[in-house]
Amino acid sequence: MGRQRGRGNYPHDFKRRVVAETMVEGATVAGVARRNGLNANMVFPWCKDGRFRPAPDPTILMPVEVVDAIDDGHRTTPIVSRIEITTRSGHRLVVSDSEDPTAIASLVRALEAV
Repeated sequence: MGRQRGRGNYPHDFKRRVVAETMVEGATVAGVARRNGLNANMVFPWCKDGRFRPAPDPTILMPVEVVDAIDDGHRTTPIVSRIEITTRSGHRLVVSDSEDPTAIASLVRALEAV
């Protein structure tokens, strides 16, 4: 069903559907591959490829506390205003405190979709 004629390439939508099936509790890559007429060795790389994994829920965020300085009792140490974000797909962003949070969230969502 998913195979295109020629070199054995499969459409991205088909790969996404197969990868989603592997994520169901109790499913195995071998079983999903077999049901779709595939070899499990073909499906494993799809599961690792961020393009075929379901997009994460964009509403899930980690709590962050923003502080101006750390007071260790002896001196006040200024905080470097920078945060590093690593997406589930492996992209890494380094953001300064002057960036727009809405723009950062949009960028993270876009990187996850790549």
